[in-house]
Amino acid sequence: QNQHSAEPLATQRPLSMAATAPAVEVAAAAAAGVAGPAAVVAAEVEMREAEEQDFEGLVELFEAHECLCVLGKEEGDSQLERIGRSYVEGVKQGEFSCWEACRRRYASEGSKLWVLERHGQVVGSVGAICPPAGSEDEERQRMRGGVESIELVRMYVHASCRRMGFGARLVRTLVDHARTLGARNVMLTTPCVNRGGIDFYQSQGFDTNEIFEVYDFEVPLSLMLLKLQLQPRQLRAEAGEALVRPADPAAADGGAEPCGPDSSEV
Repeated sequence: QNQHSAEPLATQRPLSMAATAPAVEVAAAAAAGVAGPAAVVAAEVEMREAEEQDFEGLVELFEAHECLCVLGKEEGDSQLERIGRSYVEGVKQGEFSCWEACRRRYASEGSKLWVLERHGQVVGSVGAICPPAGSEDEERQRMRGGVESIELVRMYVHASCRRMGFGARLVRTLVDHARTLGARNVMLTTPCVNRGGIDFYQSQGFDTNEIFEVYDFEVPLSLMLLKLQLQPRQLRAEAGEALVRPADPAAADGGAEPCGPDSSEV
């Protein structure tokens, strides 16, 4: 990826809203339909761009919540679990081998990695990938007049923070970022067996675009490509369209972890 156009993920940690305005955060959570203990937890969670000090927590979150590993354990499917472990090890040798490798993955202009932090622990993450400057994808998108697609990757929510609306919060942050870049759609891939994650993404407005197989593991793995079509802000305002939100905010994180292998890695 082009290092010359790269922007650091973060150079200074912002002041925690959880520490400065918990009452405001609780009120915001209540307005979003999250109440009771879940609203208190929401007030304790800060969302920001990832920093080097988050790296260990990011890796731990990924290892513990990669969907194929989780589903394999839950369903007693040793083959599925082995595929998940193989994928995890591959990522740990690449993007998650060190902070510098992770930073490079999100170094292209427009790419970002966010974390959710609670009491010093990384409890959620999501990444946005733009084609790096000089790549064929970037040139193709430039010729078409702007950013065509933003890829959603590394979407994880810690098991202790599920069903509190954090998954929807992560997606909305990425979608808002995509709109500021003028992107026409957000795309992601996830294993077809990840029904809980697929249901979650569909509740956020994503539609199935394609199903395909990859052959990087001991058996073929079916992946689903989902896309969320974006409208320009002006058109959305004229149409009076609301932001995509699940009907039940308490179920906003789905069942199983939403994300698994994405198209750039398998």
